[in-house]
Amino acid sequence: MNNVDTRKKGAVVPNSPRPLIRKPGHPLYVQLARKLINDIGSGTYSVDEFLPTESELCEIYCVSRYTVREALKQLIRTGLVTRRQGSGTVVRSLPSTALLNLKLGSVSELLQYAREMILEIESVSTVIADKHLATTLNCEEGQAWTMIEATRRDKNFGRVYCTTRIFFDIQFENLERKVREVTGPICLWLEEEYGARFERINQEISAVKLTNDQAATLKVSPGATALQTVRKFSDKNGKVFEISINIHPGDLFTYDILLEREDKV
Repeated sequence: MNNVDTRKKGAVVPNSPRPLIRKPGHPLYVQLARKLINDIGSGTYSVDEFLPTESELCEIYCVSRYTVREALKQLIRTGLVTRRQGSGTVVRSLPSTALLNLKLGSVSELLQYAREMILEIESVSTVIADKHLATTLNCEEGQAWTMIEATRRDKNFGRVYCTTRIFFDIQFENLERKVREVTGPICLWLEEEYGARFERINQEISAVKLTNDQAATLKVSPGATALQTVRKFSDKNGKVFEISINIHPGDLFTYDILLEREDKV
């Protein structure tokens, strides 16, 4: 007898549990998300097919409903699956083409995105702003900055979703040496290491064309359209001490920004 639940197309539900091997230092929901991603990539769950229900996933992997829901949130955020009210969770894309959706309604959501990415620093150097860079950074031509060149890699997929250049006011002592080990949000590290607390983030979004080097890093076609996000972090006195220029491939990244009316009645 074939032990398959056919109530939903593609929902393979083995009767025997397959407990996750728990890894210290890795949240259980992240481990489950990675397992589901691997299953989708290997064809266990195909595009346009349903995943098992939350209850069934709890039984299969011997985890709590909370763990299942948090794991599914990870998959929804990347566009691998979508939820249908009253129906279930449907596979929408394969891991290699997953869309990263960044929901922005607060600073905490932006920082959560940064925490879910691994910052991989490639180089640290001192640069002098030429005319073009000075225009982008809105600074004086000839101003000195410490610059990091890095990528951001998704913890779940292992895919590079972003190339980034981060510029710092040159005032931070020994920054070039200390920053090389940072893998999380730079702005929080600056606050912890130097007491540089940001109070405001100004964000500018524009469309750009990828260079050949950027396209190779992001594994997309050269000249493809990308989203460039420039973020300027300023302190309580309005002084900008960190600026990041982030490049995301346009066909693999979306912003979801929540705006609420101020004149509510």
